[in-house]
Amino acid sequence: MPKTPSTGFAHQAFLYAVANAGMLVRCECKACKRVRHYLASDLVHVFGGRAVVGELWGRCPKCGTTFRWIEQERYPTSDDVGHTLIRRPNGFRYIMQWVDEHYGPPATGPQQQYHLMTPISRPDLKADLVTRRRDPS
Repeated sequence: MPKTPSTGFAHQAFLYAVANAGMLVRCECKACKRVRHYLASDLVHVFGGRAVVGELWGRCPKCGTTFRWIEQERYPTSDDVGHTLIRRPNGFRYIMQWVDEHYGPPATGPQQQYHLMTPISRPDLKADLVTRRRDPS
């Protein structure tokens, strides 16, 4: 019987199984000493249930190193209550991505019409913008 853990497909720590067990995901960078804890149930909504713990981010978001970045699942203990800081999602940010391309001739046919739209007044959105906080990291 080997003493190393199995690395087979059936024995991988899938995020859906880790979330069903109520586990935490601990992410640590050995280079810059950054440690973050996440609830696995929160990460399922971001990465999907078939994601494997250990392959979620792949690199440290602070220093960018890949070979000293560790992601592990673990059960919460009674020592974690009131002492372990859990990183929770606070909202989503829409980021526009741009690409440079060469200008081509306009397509023939009916031209696309752009209309001036009046902004929608939503008081709940305005209140949400006032109460939104920056990411502390």
